[in-house]
Amino acid sequence: MYQNRQRVDVVIEMQISMGTMNNWLRRYQIEGTEGLHPKRDSNLKEEGKEELERLRVIEKKYYEGQEDIEILKKFQASLGVNGKGNASKR
Repeated sequence: MYQNRQRVDVVIEMQISMGTMNNWLRRYQIEGTEGLHPKRDSNLKEEGKEELERLRVIEKKYYEGQEDIEILKKFQASLGVNGKGNASKR
């Protein structure tokens, strides 16, 4: 499909940088089609999973906190407190 075409034409058509094109060509020349497959490091992949899980826990806590805030706002409104220190006196 892209054989015997100018690099610049392929770069424009694929909307990639010339550097990316040159890297792909260099890897292809050295390793053949295997060089074009993404290389995945299992350590990095595992670290990524751990980080994603950590962020999910943080997100869950955040949304739970937001729900608590909304509940407290509704409770405060039901008491007639307007936020200016006009709470009922004892």
